[in-house]
Amino acid sequence: MQEGIFAFPPLLDVKIDQPQSEIVIDRDKVAVLGLNLQQVGSDLSSMLSGNYVNRFNISGRSYKVIPQIKRVGRLNPDQLPAYLH
Repeated sequence: MQEGIFAFPPLLDVKIDQPQSEIVIDRDKVAVLGLNLQQVGSDLSSMLSGNYVNRFNISGRSYKVIPQIKRVGRLNPDQLPAYLH
């Protein structure tokens, strides 16, 4: 920013003190189940992040579809296996 080479500040705010978890995907199990890693990653992202996947129409109004586990079910990593079966 000081050099003037950026047109706008970065959109990400790095917060070192935020809790983090690592999800390790069993690639062999994914293959045995006939799934692909890209779809598994996409499903996990939808399940945890709250990004919308599409829209639907009811009575002329458009609504976003946001698949996500309820907040109480994703407060810590130990809760996630219940949703991964």
